[in-house]
Amino acid sequence: MTKATQALQLQENAEELGKWLRAGIDSALKGSPSSLKEVEASSHKSDHESENTGPSARA
Repeated sequence: MTKATQALQLQENAEELGKWLRAGIDSALKGSPSSLKEVEASSHKSDHESENTGPSARA
């Protein structure tokens, strides 16, 4: 992977993270537990997926 490709991937990851953060903050400010739970559930799902595909998953 070239440095340019890595930089592009990092930018895309940061943009995706920003979307989730904004959704979580918006839900928290509105006091909408169901929306916040949905964001948390999606966040946890992403965490588990990245754990399974990360470098440590090779062990």
